[in-house]
Amino acid sequence: MATLKHTNRLRRVPLLTRAICEALDTQEIRRLCRYLSLSPYDDVALDYNNEFVEQPELFDSLLIDAVRDKKISKGAEKQVIIPQRFTDSILTDKRMTIFVYCSDVVPVYNTINLDYYFKVQICYPLPVEPLADFKSRPWEIASWLEDNIDGMSPSCEYIKELGNITFTMTNDIINGKLANNSEIGVLTVPIRVRVVGTKDMKF
Repeated sequence: MATLKHTNRLRRVPLLTRAICEALDTQEIRRLCRYLSLSPYDDVALDYNNEFVEQPELFDSLLIDAVRDKKISKGAEKQVIIPQRFTDSILTDKRMTIFVYCSDVVPVYNTINLDYYFKVQICYPLPVEPLADFKSRPWEIASWLEDNIDGMSPSCEYIKELGNITFTMTNDIINGKLANNSEIGVLTVPIRVRVVGTKDMKF
């Protein structure tokens, strides 16, 4: 079995984590996470109290606490995309949260290539899961991942320096709850990042 001979290959993990987090920080995902209505893509929509709410374009990153965006849902001003493993703090904080972290680094057999396995965990309050037209808030985010990250080769400079990289969604997407009596659902989307022709990193 191949082994990791160069520990500096592990230094790629923060950069790959950053690439996934930044790819997620789009207008579509911002709306799905910060407008807790039945139609988060629309400029005006019904909320879960059957009242119309305005939903202007969002400017603040999901990687920070929002400070400028107006009319966002209560509690949605907090950071949404968290670049770390799931934490129990979500148990007392009923809001949309997306955790992104690397779970495994595996050498590809008989090559110098590496597979980095990431998990994107979408945590959502069960009462705001349903959307209009039989859609689901977490599955809309997962669908966006499949459309935009599956097969992605990032063009950002800090990633190109690492080598030839391809992002691929794996098939074992799991949807569940934090616990049987929990009001928080968790949809886990695994992503494999293959680095071909691994380069040494100097620090």
